[in-house]
Amino acid sequence: MAVSTERTGGAADAKASVPGTAGTAAAKPESHSPPAAASNAPRPGDRTFVGQPKPRDPTEIGLGSVVLAHEGPDEGWWEAEVIGLNGRVFSLRWRDYPTQPTILRKATELALLPRGE
Repeated sequence: MAVSTERTGGAADAKASVPGTAGTAAAKPESHSPPAAASNAPRPGDRTFVGQPKPRDPTEIGLGSVVLAHEGPDEGWWEAEVIGLNGRVFSLRWRDYPTQPTILRKATELALLPRGE
């Protein structure tokens, strides 16, 4: 039994064999111009993964930031370090009690440290 290497097809095979016609989208040169400045501007809700150590604005909260959080409504506010970020939820570790379990808080449940000198 002989194996045939001849292709049987129609216009699709003919088009694939002609140089430069294999894909009109691939033949067009890509634009390497920088994106518009507006697309690089931070939007509300955007969070940087690596944050400021002492953020002055909630949008600066990110990995490594020290913020204030509370355990419950009857508890005081304590310093906590951001150790993770998952969408809108921050994973925090109490700064003075690092062996306590990790807590999860939304940005609206956090407060910023007072501005110091």
